[in-house]
Amino acid sequence: MRIHRAGEGASFDGLKPAGGVDPIVKAADGVIEAGSIDALNKEITAGVQERFNRVMGTIKHKDDSVEAGREYVEAYVDFMHYVENLYNVASKSLEHHEHKE
Repeated sequence: MRIHRAGEGASFDGLKPAGGVDPIVKAADGVIEAGSIDALNKEITAGVQERFNRVMGTIKHKDDSVEAGREYVEAYVDFMHYVENLYNVASKSLEHHEHKE
């Protein structure tokens, strides 16, 4: 397992106890069993939508005060980091699983 994780460029922090499956992994298994990806798409996009809504809720008043500006910047940075992390993880995962001929 340690060698496999190193091949992914990830650290190995030990085996997880039984029952310690991340909710998103359970959701992924569930959509395979259901034969539809809709529930997983909903799960993944919920975090993006929540952060986007926060940005949009603060953008109109960002110039009203220093505090409002800071609130907007915090929401903006959180949104950008979130989508950037999603992209980076997805890109890395795709590179790892590509088969070369």
